Amino acid sequence: MRQRPQELSDAALKARADKLFKIKEAQRIDAPFAMAEYRAAESAVRSRTAQLRAERLAREGGKGALTAGGKSGGKASGKLGGKPGSKPSGTSLP
Repeated sequence: MRQRPQELSDAALKARADKLFKIKEAQRIDAPFAMAEYRAAESAVRSRTAQLRAERLAREGGKGALTAGGKSGGKASGKLGGKPGSKPSGTSLP
């Protein structure tokens, strides 16, 4: 006996719904473990960044240490530095 196309589509829809339900259920069960792994990795990155920052500051010997405003205390570098009122080098403006 041959099934009608409607019955096949109903079976396919039910199989798809069951598959999606099982995937979502597995994700719901796995979510706390995945979040714990994410937070542990984030903590490790923050710890390593702090360690590298401390090593860099020790290597620089406090030169260019951050001030209370969050900007470095060192000399400004780049093309925009120079005397006030003077024309920046490399421009052709009058």
